[in-house]
Amino acid sequence: MRMWRWVAAGACLAAAGTAHAGDFPQPGQAVRIVHGYAAGGNADIISRVVGQELSRNLGVPVVIEPRTGAGGNIASQSVAKSAPDGHTLVMLMGGHSVAGALSDKLGFDPVNDFSMISTVMDFPFFIMVKRDAPYRNMDDLLQAMKRRSGGVTYGSAGVGTTQHLTGELLAAQAGVPLLHVPYRGGAAALTGLLGGEVDFVIDTATVAVPQLKAGTVRVLAVTSRERWSGLKDVPTLDESGFAGFDVSSWAGLAAPARTPAAVVDRLNAELRKALAAPEVQSRLEQMGGAVAPSSPDAMKRRIAGEIDRYLAVARDKNIPRL
Repeated sequence: MRMWRWVAAGACLAAAGTAHAGDFPQPGQAVRIVHGYAAGGNADIISRVVGQELSRNLGVPVVIEPRTGAGGNIASQSVAKSAPDGHTLVMLMGGHSVAGALSDKLGFDPVNDFSMISTVMDFPFFIMVKRDAPYRNMDDLLQAMKRRSGGVTYGSAGVGTTQHLTGELLAAQAGVPLLHVPYRGGAAALTGLLGGEVDFVIDTATVAVPQLKAGTVRVLAVTSRERWSGLKDVPTLDESGFAGFDVSSWAGLAAPARTPAAVVDRLNAELRKALAAPEVQSRLEQMGGAVAPSSPDAMKRRIAGEIDRYLAVARDKNIPRL
């Protein structure tokens, strides 16, 4: 198995010079947070909420810059090649790990070309079935998976998405096949579910909660290790017979590799302070996730571990390279 490695922090940052936290930010120089997704989407909203609070804490403007295309990879590549001075950052999303596992044409190393700062949020996924489906819980669905010769079908937002790979991890742990039906986005997958084209879909709370309130779906389980606070009655997959199952998407802030350790530490501290603000927590958690700050090393280990995990799934399930 290909493994992503990184140089120890001290050695990696030695070439970055002897910058001190007091040198950052430079007076009158704005900090840019680049992301690769459409205006008004999760990445954009998270960047703006966090950026507004960081601007207060740092005392300089924080400018949000969408650079869309290639599933966020255009933005990531541009930041990877930027000056490592802390003034250009990128809001990465969980698809960053998927891209690292499934693409050989990124133009950057998804682990080693970045100085990770901190994760910002976790986004669990939910297993949803149509309200009138015969599945009352995950055991019902598992039994159907075992007895149906044609395979139980599930829809996702597309080939190579985190939702797709979550379904393949579910099938691997159950030891039975699932038939993946890719759609062009989560909205189309939901339409497929409601139209009876697939047995279940995997998607985030932003999809699950409105449909649950509308009475169109039943939510069987959440994919994270802990129950989600917004749907406390929904059990985890771990509680539903899939021991140790734990998959979530995420958002996290990173800088170019070789950004001085003192600058990374300053940004980590200021981001933690921003995420501790009650109004910031409230606005972010309304998006269907949980605020989840981390150390830079923890974020880097998470991404590297996810890449290895998804690589193994892709190889086992013959998922094509993108």
